[in-house]
Amino acid sequence: MVEYKEGAFILDTDTSTYIRVLFPFGFGLSYTEFEVSAVQVSGTKLENGGSLDISAQVTNIGSSSGSEALQLYVGRKSITGSTTDRPIKELRAFAKVKLQSGERYKAVMTIDRQSPLWFVAPRHSSAWPCRETKH
Repeated sequence: MVEYKEGAFILDTDTSTYIRVLFPFGFGLSYTEFEVSAVQVSGTKLENGGSLDISAQVTNIGSSSGSEALQLYVGRKSITGSTTDRPIKELRAFAKVKLQSGERYKAVMTIDRQSPLWFVAPRHSSAWPCRETKH
């Protein structure tokens, strides 16, 4: 039997407590290059029933066609007082775009009040908690 002791932090990118790897999760290797610019957020706070749109201009500046995956992480400024082990940053949305050389695309990712939720194993409760934290 294999025992995994990393828990929720198996893919955590906080390099102060983990060994730096050559190609971290999400690094991506490609035959072309992409430029991400004009990142915009539609607001500053997630209201009840509302959502935030995060957009970015992606341009293939290389000489070959290729795909790029944009990743949106939600991070907490503080995790003190939590009863559940949670990573500092968590993937909440992504957009994958395929572009020809020189092509550009405006990618939009949306997060809502459900995005910061996580599942608590049934031994604790059968719930989707969301703590009021500063992100």
